Amino acid sequence: MKELEHALSQHCGVHDWRFRRVFRREHQLYLTGAVKENTREVTSDTTRVTVYHDHPGRGAASFTLLPGDRNLEKRVNWAVLAAGMVSNPPHGLPAPAPYPQVQLVDAALATRAAGVIGDLADTLVETVAAEQDVYLASAELFAGYEEVEFANSRGATGSYAATDLFLEFVITARSGASEAETYHSARRRATSLLDIREEAREQARAARDTLAAGLPEGGIFPVVVAGRELSSLFAPFLFQLDAQNHYRKISRIQLGESVFGEREVTGDPLTLCSDSLFAWGNSSAPFDREGLPGRSLVLVQAGRARALLATQQYAEYLGVTPTGTSGCTVVQAGPWPARELEQQARFLLTSFSSLQVDPITGNFAGEIRLGYDLSGADPVPVKGGSIAGNVFEALAGARYSREQHFTGGFQGPRAVFLPATRVSGR
Repeated sequence: MKELEHALSQHCGVHDWRFRRVFRREHQLYLTGAVKENTREVTSDTTRVTVYHDHPGRGAASFTLLPGDRNLEKRVNWAVLAAGMVSNPPHGLPAPAPYPQVQLVDAALATRAAGVIGDLADTLVETVAAEQDVYLASAELFAGYEEVEFANSRGATGSYAATDLFLEFVITARSGASEAETYHSARRRATSLLDIREEAREQARAARDTLAAGLPEGGIFPVVVAGRELSSLFAPFLFQLDAQNHYRKISRIQLGESVFGEREVTGDPLTLCSDSLFAWGNSSAPFDREGLPGRSLVLVQAGRARALLATQQYAEYLGVTPTGTSGCTVVQAGPWPARELEQQARFLLTSFSSLQVDPITGNFAGEIRLGYDLSGADPVPVKGGSIAGNVFEALAGARYSREQHFTGGFQGPRAVFLPATRVSGR
């Protein structure tokens, strides 16, 4: 790192620079069925370097260094040449600043990762084996520990450590000659945030229900969207309130105005934050990739736009405060019990093959992987078909459950009631 910093500081074509080094150690465990097929330990050490060249506009180019690289001067020369082909309005880099503390390291994952994922695998196998009419098809468990180091030419420096746990598995339900499967994945920074028994039981139930599910009735109905997919509904607000998109004039939301435009708001007020200091958040960190300190930022308060997510570059272009890149998305929960919202809905939708949301228009569509028709005395499983609508219209009338859930990148209501959603089906 000292050699790199010296080379960047002495090069006549480098007018500013920054680098971010990540050392990562990861333990991996693979299961085929209930059998532990393979284990691996993987380490990596990468440094991402960005150089800035002024001519008189400012250009930037990046390259990645590995421990064995010995052509540092050649790489810097190439980056200066590439940066010279780009011309943006001048902008600075973040200055030195105190960085906050964020809870990101699980001691168990940092010190005995292989044992942790081995125990989790045993629990997963045991839990699925106790369920009726299902079997574990495959699973992968990764436990990682990483150290991050940052520096730039203005003297800003920082470092931190973090852990993470990634789990994915497939459960198959079988009835006669028919089969149906569910895929589940989760990423957390601490083992205490992952209830593998409950998640395995929930996916086993989902696999059995998928096997029995039929096509939903088509029409426009009130629906409840629950589970991890609902976080996708809030992604357009992060896109629209990004300073880069404001600078490019592709955002439709202006500060101080309603995030729903001229639409009448009949549902619960929306308050949405981007929180880089949220404990155990997948995107939480003391500082972002540019070196801006992490912070908790209210983007939308009671339905009105209050701030922009702004890197140093686009903050200078727009004359706003630099805030850094997005962290954990936090949506304020509502006053409604989830069961009460379900009583007012025709369908409860719990998973999608893919829920696609256009961040500019807000239009969304998703194929239903599993849901429930709530019109009868008992919920009836449905799959296939799809839902479609517009996020800004739907959330203007939405109601939020008071029950909350945390998915690693999202903290918010467990269920959202949408009053009029188009359902395609039979």
